[in-house]
Amino acid sequence: MKIVWIFYILITMSVCINAQHSLHESIGYGPTAFSPHKSEKRITNTNVVLTNFTHGITNNISYSVGGAYISDYIPQTLLRLKFTHQFTDHIRLGISPVAGYIFDNYEGGFYPDLDAILTIGKPSYFLNFSYTKSFNSKVSGYSDDISLGSSIRLSKKVWLFGEYNLAWYEDLERKSEYRSYSMMLRLAIKNNQHIQLGFYKLSEDQTALQEINSGIYVENIPPIPVLSYSLFWGKRK
Repeated sequence: MKIVWIFYILITMSVCINAQHSLHESIGYGPTAFSPHKSEKRITNTNVVLTNFTHGITNNISYSVGGAYISDYIPQTLLRLKFTHQFTDHIRLGISPVAGYIFDNYEGGFYPDLDAILTIGKPSYFLNFSYTKSFNSKVSGYSDDISLGSSIRLSKKVWLFGEYNLAWYEDLERKSEYRSYSMMLRLAIKNNQHIQLGFYKLSEDQTALQEINSGIYVENIPPIPVLSYSLFWGKRK
């Protein structure tokens, strides 16, 4: 059960880390190949316990750093760099190394990830695909992760986006798959303040690999509400 909650916290932290409020840089867990402009800055808080800071170094390079602290349960921090390139008016590619650390005496430690990103479309409407490889799955709780999502602008101040996420993990004892579904609204309440609200649905399908424990079970977590607030400044898109 603990590893499921680690994965949930990673998802909600990634919402906080990825959600650059140039409005279209992220759709949730998976980053997009859009980037904030040079000198654009943002602070975001998600579900009270997750906070991060993002800064556009250039028009194609940005970084985010943040952390989560939920009592004594799985405090962690995360640093993301992102490099993007626009090939055509409708195709962008990106690569994003991630460094995370979970402060836990038993299952904690350092875990590096690497994201590959393809975004097709314009900021007002696009499809997004990202693939993540974790290089320390015993800590992160997954070895590979795929995210597929889309976004559409409903009005001048409202965006709707949805996402499907699949991650998996395997060791000598078990093979697990984590699936999450999300639907979010992003609202511009002021020129430099935005809120994002919606939900995540997370489940785990686990197969025991040892013969004595052979079997399959599914663990479902009820839909989890997500609410974030962002304040940003500097150069705007």
